[in-house]
Amino acid sequence: MHFSKLLGLVCAGLALGVAPARGFEIVSWNATRGGVSSLSDSTAYSSTRTMISTDFPGTTIVGVPTITTAALSGTSVVWIGSGFGDSSATTALSSSEQSALLAFVLGGGTAVLFGENDTFDPNAPTVNNSYYSAFGAHTTGTLLGGQAYTFPSPGSFPLTGPFGTVGSLSSSYPGWFDVLPASASVVADLSANGHPVITTLGPGALGTGSGPVWMFSDTGAQSAGGVTGTGWNTLYANILSQVPEPGSGGVLLVIGTSVVLRRR
Repeated sequence: MHFSKLLGLVCAGLALGVAPARGFEIVSWNATRGGVSSLSDSTAYSSTRTMISTDFPGTTIVGVPTITTAALSGTSVVWIGSGFGDSSATTALSSSEQSALLAFVLGGGTAVLFGENDTFDPNAPTVNNSYYSAFGAHTTGTLLGGQAYTFPSPGSFPLTGPFGTVGSLSSSYPGWFDVLPASASVVADLSANGHPVITTLGPGALGTGSGPVWMFSDTGAQSAGGVTGTGWNTLYANILSQVPEPGSGGVLLVIGTSVVLRRR
């Protein structure tokens, strides 16, 4: 195909806000360390794995027992959560794991982090916040039963993006963020108390060339019953659409999508 014609097709795809199909690597917990939070192995994530293979062909998901610099070498995304089961947490991130995770993000990598409520496991507060402390965030609390989310900026990314618009989100027994860095942007609040439940540190928030950090204070969408409906997977697909081309060192821009979120 003539180069000018190929370039025209690529530009047309970007104008429609569709991310180019390309594969990358995601590192997550393996089943031994992560339980239901293992993106690579848990049945709770089966529909999300299907979404990833469909929307990002060639992407691989690697399960690991420990976050290390070596494990993250050549990886584009780290996707980990603190919930091992409905009433049990993973082990907390060690100081060396926290350092490796922070260095990964400072180097341009994308982190997707899930916590849980304070009461599902006796060690929950410590385990949850071992995932966030390196980024200046902290979670707390437990709301009972199913809880709906509200969106401060419903037309903004990633609620609207190249893979669609998220109509609604909810989860069961969530906690919330009570401390966030000034550079954080709130994606969703809990309807019941107005506290943030999904937040992000955008590209460059932690320094020149740093990657985005997506922080969820609840893994309810991935625990018992798994991910259902299209809202969560649409959100995840939009988030992954920002992952840079392997080796590019830059973030893929989502054309025509507002990136203005509420700052806290």
